[in-house]
Amino acid sequence: MKARSTWATLMVFGLTWTLAGCDGSEPEIADPTSVPGNGDFVAAPSPVPAEVPTPGPVANVLAPELPSRSSSAVAVSADGTLVIAVNPDSDSVTIVDTVSLEVIREASVGRDPRTVAFGPGGSVAFVANHGSGTVTRIDMRSGSADREWAVGATPYGIVVSEGVAYVSDLVSGTLAALDTETGEVLNRVEIGAFPAGLALT
Repeated sequence: MKARSTWATLMVFGLTWTLAGCDGSEPEIADPTSVPGNGDFVAAPSPVPAEVPTPGPVANVLAPELPSRSSSAVAVSADGTLVIAVNPDSDSVTIVDTVSLEVIREASVGRDPRTVAFGPGGSVAFVANHGSGTVTRIDMRSGSADREWAVGATPYGIVVSEGVAYVSDLVSGTLAALDTETGEVLNRVEIGAFPAGLALT
């Protein structure tokens, strides 16, 4: 029986390559449209990947950036009808009616207010302005500032008793006594490092 040569046919990118078998003959390019004969091996063509659509621009769905607003310390009037809160971000105080919970007024004060205290009788309030080194007096009848006095480098805490406002200074570690009518600093004493909040007994 006559020996039969072995051939292999490989299809790559639309061309069929016929490779020499065991008889050592040279390979030749075959017609890609021809049908392989018996005994030939044909490699299946790789599948053509599906076209992926290019994504369009993404809509900006982020909300607009809002300005920072925050409140800090609050104080309550002696009769319980008013609350006043300091707003460090807006250099102001907000006066709120405790019965209706409505904002009565927002009043401008010094820079970076930190604490607030009512005076005797609740007709005035005093605000320690950390950024401007001052104390602002608020007339509660008009709801606006009527005085501002220099008190130290970095005032922070404040309490009021019998016509005197006591103000702590964070950096110098002192406590100042301030006349609530004239704004005169009556005395200043060292009390330790970084005093902040104050309270009266």
